[in-house]
Amino acid sequence: MSIIEKMTKIVNDGDVAAGEKMIHDDYQFLMHSSGNTLGKQDILKWLGMKDVKKEKVRVLFENDEV
Repeated sequence: MSIIEKMTKIVNDGDVAAGEKMIHDDYQFLMHSSGNTLGKQDILKWLGMKDVKKEKVRVLFENDEV
């Protein structure tokens, strides 16, 4: 399973424990529409809401170093 597939499952399941393991402490999520940046703890809170679903996932950059 790819990283994107794993993360999609974690988000769709609202699995905070798996998110804690998967997301690096330095993780930053840039919301391109608002310019806001979310860190790991913000994402874990978001996962805990369990009403968030990932739709229309796009990969903007990918390489073999990840």
